[in-house]
Order: sequence, then C-alpha cells, then structure tokens
Amino acid sequence: MARYVVEECQLKGKKVRNLMTLGSPNMGMESIPFCYKGFVCNILNHIAHRLSLWKSVQEFLPLAEILYVPSHMGEYKKKNKLIPVLNNQKNDFAFGDSLKESFTSINKAMFVKYDDDKFMYPKESAWFQQVDDTGRVVPLNESDYYVNDTFGLKTLVEEGRASFVTFAGGPAPPSEDDVTNIIIPFLKE
Repeated sequence: MARYVVEECQLKGKKVRNLMTLGSPNMGMESIPFCYKGFVCNILNHIAHRLSLWKSVQEFLPLAEILYVPSHMGEYKKKNKLIPVLNNQKNDFAFGDSLKESFTSINKAMFVKYDDDKFMYPKESAWFQQVDDTGRVVPLNESDYYVNDTFGLKTLVEEGRASFVTFAGGPAPPSEDDVTNIIIPFLKE
C-alpha cells in the first residue's frame, strides 16, 4: 500500500511528494472480494472475519490484513497488524505521532474510488469510509479517526491538500483520459 511507504518507510532524507491511491482499501474491506450479500456470503465472511484475526493467517494470506471486522472491533484493533496501524488506531502503538507527521508531510493526496467497484466492499473504503456494526457506511466526517485526526487525514483535508475523486468502472487500469487529464497533472503538482 502506498500509504505504508509514506507513513512507515524511512527514506534517508527524502520524502514522498504526492500520494495517490487508486481504489485502495484504505479502511479495509468488510467482506471478501465479490461476496458481500446473501446467505452463503454471510457465512463465508463470518468465517473469514474470525480467521483474519489469527496471526498465522495474516502472515499466510495478505488479504487477511485488510479485512475489517466491525463486529469485533476491540479484537480487530488489537490483532490486525496493518490497517489499524496505518490509521493509528492502536492504543499501544508507540509511533503514532511519527506516522501522523509522515502522512501530513506530503504535498498533496488524491484518493480515487471506482464507481462500480464490486471487488471491494465497501467501495467507500477508498475514501476512508467504513461500515459500522449495523452495516451502515459511516461518512468520513463522522468517523472517530477523522474527528480526532489520528493519522493526519483531517489536517490534509482542512488545508486543501486532499482530494477525493471518482473514476468510472471497476478496479482496472485507469483510462487514458484519466491518466492524461487527472493523474499526470496531479503527480506534477
């Protein structure tokens, strides 16, 4: 994940100038890909949620690190080793301030969501939104991590350094038009 590089990697005096994520599960995925509705998917997702909290499963299956488990939030924050760390949601995490400092040191950020993303649920995760334990997609400005600015996203938004963009279609390479008119100009800023 590009955010991992920005927040965690020591770049020996260098820094990331601009950050762009394309349909990334910034807040994790609540369901396994392509399976978020229906009886069978409910069962599979319940099993996946429980297994994703096991360290050995996270080490073997990278998808387990990005599964978001709202029904077991305390255990999720404690045991998941990627998303809660990136979002500075771990109470015992010693490097929280440095993550926020690294994230807010970028010039600009663009977060792209695909309007027909069937791979990731909720697709709004690309814009740092997630579902609560009732299944409702929580708007960004209502989430605790945003309100408390745990990793610096609110800072970037308030300073006009973050943009949220929608690309047509599902997760696929961006169109030539999107590359020419959106991506390249953004990366040159």
